[in-house]
Amino acid sequence: MAGIEETYPEYRLTSRLDELRATEYSYLDEQNHVYLDYTGSGLASKYQHQSHNERVTKTLFGNPHSVNPTSIAATEAIEKTRARILAHLKASSDEYVVIFTPNATGAARIVAESYPFTPKTKFVLTADNHNSINGIREFARAKGAKTTYVPLTTPDLRVDEEALRSALSSPHYKQTQAQTQTSTSKSKGKSWVPSLFKSCFGHRRSAEFPPAHNDKFPQSPRQSMASSSSSTTTLKPTNSNSNCEKTILETANTTTLAPAESRTAGLFAYPAQSNFSGTRHPLSYIPQAQQAGYHVLLDTAAYLPTSQLDLSPSAPYKPDFLIISFYKLFGVPTGVGALVARRDALSHLLLPHRPWFSGGTITAVTVSTQWHQPSQSYNSPNEAFEDGTLNFMSIPDIIPGLDFITQQVTMPMLETRVRCLTGWFLDRLASLRHSDGTPMAVIYGGKNLVMRGGTVAFNLLDAEGKVIDERIIDIDSAQEGISLRTGCFCNPGAAEAAFGLTKERLEKLSQLSSVSRKGAAAAGRGWRVGGKQFGRAQVENINKAIGTGMGMDDYIRLVGLPSGGAIRVSFGVASNTRDVDRFFEFVERTYRDRVTTVEGLKPRERW
Repeated sequence: MAGIEETYPEYRLTSRLDELRATEYSYLDEQNHVYLDYTGSGLASKYQHQSHNERVTKTLFGNPHSVNPTSIAATEAIEKTRARILAHLKASSDEYVVIFTPNATGAARIVAESYPFTPKTKFVLTADNHNSINGIREFARAKGAKTTYVPLTTPDLRVDEEALRSALSSPHYKQTQAQTQTSTSKSKGKSWVPSLFKSCFGHRRSAEFPPAHNDKFPQSPRQSMASSSSSTTTLKPTNSNSNCEKTILETANTTTLAPAESRTAGLFAYPAQSNFSGTRHPLSYIPQAQQAGYHVLLDTAAYLPTSQLDLSPSAPYKPDFLIISFYKLFGVPTGVGALVARRDALSHLLLPHRPWFSGGTITAVTVSTQWHQPSQSYNSPNEAFEDGTLNFMSIPDIIPGLDFITQQVTMPMLETRVRCLTGWFLDRLASLRHSDGTPMAVIYGGKNLVMRGGTVAFNLLDAEGKVIDERIIDIDSAQEGISLRTGCFCNPGAAEAAFGLTKERLEKLSQLSSVSRKGAAAAGRGWRVGGKQFGRAQVENINKAIGTGMGMDDYIRLVGLPSGGAIRVSFGVASNTRDVDRFFEFVERTYRDRVTTVEGLKPRERW
């Protein structure tokens, strides 16, 4: 296999990150560790830890709900952090608000519990979504709204765009002439490249990076490149002459969308990047859904760690709600996320829609009359949603994290390194062979760099062509000092598409829940449930499972999966070619020509 610079010469531009690996992330090599789980969590630099220690040892902080000196210090640090987050997203405080949450899941829950679903609205979401988004359907169902999943095409695991258009249609939403999409004479009919420059990773960039520019960090000389649920429609990727510069250019017109308060079709949610396969879904879905009358919730937890998002006033893509977990970006702080929401959309979540109140979210409350007034400050609308006391000791740690990745690492450099490592990893994974020439791996999702991020989902095959049980991979890789992830990654929709799990096969799980223990025990000659006839042996197995409590292995066997999911490798700021080399050396040494067995493995505890 050719070296990375032969296939991806842009990799040479990222040598600054090798210096940071040796200094800011030296603990990896000191512990002889290969970290390949950046989609699970980013890694913190030494600078971040030093900044935290300096802050907490030089300043006193207290509960921010007061005007004493420690409270003011905490409040000022929190508000400074809000402003820094908006600056990172290029968002105006006149248009967007930052609401702190425990994580991206907590941000999604705020939208879920407060959104004004009705029987005349829909909750539309892509099949490729984290369970934090899937769970919103329970709030929608409770309010009588219909949930519609947009299926994925295979094998690339991209959104079926014909099905998306169909799902976003709503008989209850009528556009007025002023709300329809319009074109300016200047841009009408022309292709354009938005401020998020498109490339094989979603964005095109120039041959050089802006230099790191912060006095807090040591500098490196600037380097230059040495030298050269309905129908399924398969999407055709755009071809390119360069492995590292495959592009998809989208065409669009400037739009005049209906104000958020007049969009009444429902809520549309999807991830900018799949946490399962690394697939990047077009940001153009945002105005498409808004034009159809939907508010849009964009999950950026897997996208923002290696890419910049532009929410500036002139940006073409302006989601109504955006959810973030900051440990995904740069390791610390954990337990801190954010809901970044448009002010006009946020008004949809206030009372009477929000189902409860707590300390910090109200202006006044009484007990004897059971009355309360929620916080409704225009300058601080976040107060109505930040329940209780914020994590005031950790929230300020976001600032040094953002400073480090944008001023020392720089996002273009990080994105290029991750893109090239991902392409090189995919090339090598596809070429893995046993001695008889049979493949050693199967890849889920796109096998090239067209519109994908630095996450790769796959399984390894043994010498008989069987999927190697993920528990074996877990044990063996841990012994080698390799951190990766296995399973379905809290994304069942992408997993179902990747593994070919049809609705008919999955119905066995719902049918199982319909069989009561008493009824199963009485069904000596079998039982008919949900239009399906269960034989006596099947009923006996169900009865046994219900009586003893079905384990995860039982569910996996019931739907016919060969293992408990996939293997996921992902790259980030401290990744280098040595990590990739060590991974493949381990795989070839451990699994080439090996026949595996599941005998002796511990039962799975979760799927």
